[in-house]
Amino acid sequence: MSETLTLVARLRSRMDLVPIAMRGAVERMLERVRGALDLPSRADMQELTQRLESLDRKIAALAADRVEQMARVVPALPEPPEAEQAE
Repeated sequence: MSETLTLVARLRSRMDLVPIAMRGAVERMLERVRGALDLPSRADMQELTQRLESLDRKIAALAADRVEQMARVVPALPEPPEAEQAE
């Protein structure tokens, strides 16, 4: 699969050598190859990145809240009566 991606990248880099009339056809062909390989588009990657960043912020907020809850002072237990202390 990596070789195919390299081929697509090489073909895209040579687009300046292709006559303008053929560029559209070559782009469509490259999109079909990309689609057949089920590769995500740039927009898909940006959307996924934004979603992951949003989830990361939520996790960080939940973790900070949990740490804050754990850091709260736990009320002390009452002292046992002196009779129980002697035993």
